[in-house]
Amino acid sequence: MLMLAVGRSKVSFIVAAFNGADFLVRCLDSLLAQTIAVEVVVVDDGSTDGTPELLEGYRSRVTILRQSNQGVSAARNAGFAASHGELVCFLDQDDWVEPEYAERLAASLDADEQAVAAYGDRVEHSTLGGIENEKIVVLRDRGRNPRLALLPEMFLVSPGALLIRRSALERAGAFESRFSSAGEDWDLCLRLADLGTFAYVPQPLFHYRRHHASGLHRGFMTIHRGCKRLLRAQRRRLRDEREQAALREGFRNLYRMTAQHWWLRRRTFGLKAELVKPLLSDPALALWIFGVRLRSLRRRLGLLAAERPTPPPVAEPRRMASVAEQGAVE
Repeated sequence: MLMLAVGRSKVSFIVAAFNGADFLVRCLDSLLAQTIAVEVVVVDDGSTDGTPELLEGYRSRVTILRQSNQGVSAARNAGFAASHGELVCFLDQDDWVEPEYAERLAASLDADEQAVAAYGDRVEHSTLGGIENEKIVVLRDRGRNPRLALLPEMFLVSPGALLIRRSALERAGAFESRFSSAGEDWDLCLRLADLGTFAYVPQPLFHYRRHHASGLHRGFMTIHRGCKRLLRAQRRRLRDEREQAALREGFRNLYRMTAQHWWLRRRTFGLKAELVKPLLSDPALALWIFGVRLRSLRRRLGLLAAERPTPPPVAEPRRMASVAEQGAVE
């Protein structure tokens, strides 16, 4: 493993990179533009594109680790071991942050000793379907009991949204390799939530990119099974009825997402194979799927009706007056 070292600072950013030459420049430039001094550690996880050559241009400003391809969890853990900051952020190679990200979130942690991590709102950038979209996602303050917010869904989307205390990470443990294909960040957030609260800054500080090379490139069912494994592991860690209800909602959301995925792709066999047991155990899910199909059918019928040519109006035949009526008129 090759390491190029730089100085220390209070905040460390760890970027796991794999064939990310198309995205790394914006990511790294956003980190080097922070309003306070930060440490940046990039772990090149066996890239085969131009990533190694690109990183050479940052040699004097970034700590660079190179290793054979071992997956995102191993890369993040290696970066954490090489970092020194009191506060740590794990940023994906295709995301970036606002210049005041480190300063604002660090200040919120300084003001709240009970908080183990801090987050702000995010800006989502999507190029899926060949159309560029951008929207601000307001997350609200859900950190007083973060487990209740995290069990139904990974509302933070990515660990890059969080600035985490090093002491909390050392207590919570490293990223788990068994979730390296999906859910590794969700799992870490849930373990952090066992240790304290999450501080919230009502400002868009984190930019998250959705595109064909991110997330779903590993295969949707790989992600589905990884998240299902993670939720099942939470059963033995539930503390009260509210968390039980939140976990049930997490399973329900996962199965709804899976049903929608297969339905939109007209893969009826995959839908049936993955959802037989959930449909039997959760009648509400069956009603939801039926509602999706019914709405889809209505939309299709509505389009068909709109496309069907309207026949020309037919004149109503004049009613012939009866003889009696004619006599009455006369």
